[in-house]
Amino acid sequence: MKNIVYIIALFSTMCVFGQQEKERILITFDDSWRTEMIPMPLSFAPQIPLKGMEEVRFSKGWAQK
Repeated sequence: MKNIVYIIALFSTMCVFGQQEKERILITFDDSWRTEMIPMPLSFAPQIPLKGMEEVRFSKGWAQK
């Protein structure tokens, strides 16, 4: 009986603390930055084992020399 209580408590804590982590933003940006979404895997490299979307941001004037 004691083991069942421990298993239920362990399962409950895993459900509570196993929530998805908040998105970490490493660089601050404003509305002047351009955003581009790239689907994964890339069309020219289907062997890459990644699935989802890659978000790329470009600061204002990034292409100017």
